[in-house]
Amino acid sequence: MDQDPRVIALAGNPNVGKSTLFNRLTGLRVHTGNWAGKTVSVARAPLKSRSFRAELVDLPGIYDLAGEGDEEEVARDFLAFGAYDQILAVGDANDPIPSLSLALSLAERTDRVILVLNFIDEADPVPDANLITSLSGIPTAAVSARKGRGIPELLALLESDPRAKPRFTLPREIEARVSSLLPLLPSSSLPARYLALRVLENDGPFLRALSEKTGTDLSSPDLALAAGTGEAPMGSAFREELARARFAFAGKVMEHASSAPPPARGKHWLDRLLCGKYTAYPLMAAALFLLIFLTAVASNYPSALLEQAFQAAESGLTALLSPLSFPEELLINGVLRLSGKVIAVMLPPMAIFFSLFTLLEDSGYLARIAFNLDALFFRAGSCGKQGLTMCMGLGCNVVGVSGCRIIASPRERAASLVTNSMIPCNGRFPALLAVSGAFFAFGSGNGAFFTGILLLFAAAVTLISTRLLTLCVFRGLPSHFLLPLPRFRKPEILKSLWRTMTEKVFSSLFRAVTVAAPAGAILFLLLRFPAEGPSLYARFTAFLDPAGRFFGMDGVILAAFLFGFPAGETVLPLVLLGYMGTSALPEAGGGLFALLSAHGWTRATALSFLVFTMFHFPCAPTLLALWRETKSPKLLLLSVAVPLAAGLSLSFLAARLPL
Repeated sequence: MDQDPRVIALAGNPNVGKSTLFNRLTGLRVHTGNWAGKTVSVARAPLKSRSFRAELVDLPGIYDLAGEGDEEEVARDFLAFGAYDQILAVGDANDPIPSLSLALSLAERTDRVILVLNFIDEADPVPDANLITSLSGIPTAAVSARKGRGIPELLALLESDPRAKPRFTLPREIEARVSSLLPLLPSSSLPARYLALRVLENDGPFLRALSEKTGTDLSSPDLALAAGTGEAPMGSAFREELARARFAFAGKVMEHASSAPPPARGKHWLDRLLCGKYTAYPLMAAALFLLIFLTAVASNYPSALLEQAFQAAESGLTALLSPLSFPEELLINGVLRLSGKVIAVMLPPMAIFFSLFTLLEDSGYLARIAFNLDALFFRAGSCGKQGLTMCMGLGCNVVGVSGCRIIASPRERAASLVTNSMIPCNGRFPALLAVSGAFFAFGSGNGAFFTGILLLFAAAVTLISTRLLTLCVFRGLPSHFLLPLPRFRKPEILKSLWRTMTEKVFSSLFRAVTVAAPAGAILFLLLRFPAEGPSLYARFTAFLDPAGRFFGMDGVILAAFLFGFPAGETVLPLVLLGYMGTSALPEAGGGLFALLSAHGWTRATALSFLVFTMFHFPCAPTLLALWRETKSPKLLLLSVAVPLAAGLSLSFLAARLPL
């Protein structure tokens, strides 16, 4: 009978090519992303080898075994309690010290650890794997997962099933503290030294998990007394001292294992430019404006083509099924029309924006944006990772909400979830660009510049709202922010574009269409009934008119936002529909200024509309994503109330500006 396959876990920091190695060893195409938080799933697949049977498990990225955040906790818990036979500690050959340090910490748990240094095709110099093995006691292989170099040698090393014998020794004070704890620890399935170090780190939730999983009481008074004696620190201070000791040892090993010292992190000339005191924020603003401009300009033509294609499909179906019965008309003029409008308006800007966003991410710039924003968000009671989730929200608030998983602190994550929809997604860009161009283009012929100003304003309001939430609702201390900056790397454009379309664009579009389709049917019925006199939709807009005018708009605008709840892309067409009194969703292109002015719009009305477009209740797909992430009625209510309150109050003020 064949033996069960060995289970081999892949652990490592983000940005070390762990998923690429997983794909190379399994023959699959799995992408988990450079940023922790993209996924907390664990990918599994059989290893491609004729010599032995094994299953490979690709864990989320982890910096150390402290395990902050959902994704790091998944990796930490698997490494602590999971059933595996071997660990591949994957690292970057350009900067191998953090990965050797991680391998040393993993060796506290098991002696079946192999250090795999990736990117040897980019490293200069390439660390000597044999010398690292000799000096550190950790079996080491050097590979290029992308080009397949060193893979046969890694498979041979895996087949030999080596044992790690770390030469790293703890500082004398720490070793004395560990030795005093060892006699007090009851027998367990985990190594005693590993448990002793965890006790000294004093991570309460993890200690409780260790006690439950192993049946070992790690909270006994004797242990606490022994751990608290002496001058050596405990808790986070102990963890930092232990990490410094590992890093110092790893640095000495790599100094001897390389023909030249490794380059200092953060000293690249691009880092000095992109993270400079006087250049970081202007360059981020320039990147934002360029992103908006390219998305706005490049999406016009494909949007028009899609619009024409759907109109042709409507005409063809109408002719084919003529004369239409009521159900067929409902399907074509209700469901298909609104769904087609959502696809035509949403797909091109989403594809362009997310593609550019992915290229920025793969190049390493997004991590630097989060780093630059950390001080600003710290003052708002949050951290720089919220800045990244806001950038994700520019593409789609659903993705921004899901991205909030990267924030370790529950308090900061909650504030980020509540405020994410205050950053307008690309579905709201067409309305922002069209109305900005019509009323505030200042002769430039487009509204990209004014839209960029509005987005900076949205970011400022989001920061203020976050601060108020962390002061009044989600109280506590801001968490620390750990983010090693990844190396700059040339993006693989074709792979990035394919990944963007399959993982982000189509999934977000599908969610929007599934909500827009029934909304189209409801809107069609409201526009058609009753047969005599004003339609139900017209009566509804008249009912909302006093409230709309109080906030600088009118009933048609408020109704458009309410019926645009399934997808924000339809708001401006619904406004035009309300004015034109037709069941067709009109274009928001030429003649927009004349049409809106004829129905009483002024610059104050336009500004109120733009402000409310940025700040109002989240769309239906975003609320569904919020519920999936939190299952919290309180957070769901706050996610509607906070942006809506900001939008109504700011629209009221905008309507009274002397424009």
